Amino acid sequence: MEEARYATELDAPILAELNQEMIEASGHKTDLDRQALEQRMRSWLALRDYECVLFFRSIVPIGYALFRGGSEIHLRQFLIRQPYRRGGVGRSAFRFLTGEVWSSAHAVQLDVHSDNYVALSFWRSLGFQGQPEAMRLTIASNNSLNTDRLFHWRSKAARLS
Repeated sequence: MEEARYATELDAPILAELNQEMIEASGHKTDLDRQALEQRMRSWLALRDYECVLFFRSIVPIGYALFRGGSEIHLRQFLIRQPYRRGGVGRSAFRFLTGEVWSSAHAVQLDVHSDNYVALSFWRSLGFQGQPEAMRLTIASNNSLNTDRLFHWRSKAARLS
């Protein structure tokens, strides 16, 4: 069963590992090592600059979404680990976010590296439009994205208020 929960500062090590996987998969270059990625993630969560949802299959972390915003969401990072891709998990995770986490949002904005063709294809398949540096999806209140229930909350307690 797939589950989701809000991440806390204690999750910074696994989030750094996932972030490093995302960086490698995207072909993006960074000077940050794993320790620096962990510290950055811990800081973002501690200062409440971003919220983060972790996705699990049983107890195994399979991905995450890092975001901020209220009625308009800025999705900074999104990753589903390689072994879980191409089977609808990413689509289901995004549907979970729009239906459960961002239910009052009217739009989602994200940036994709222009040479990351796999990511561009994925986001466009979900209805995102625009240039890679400023992709946007308008969420209708009756949007069919909100109907998927593959993921279920493990715990909502850590949500930032």
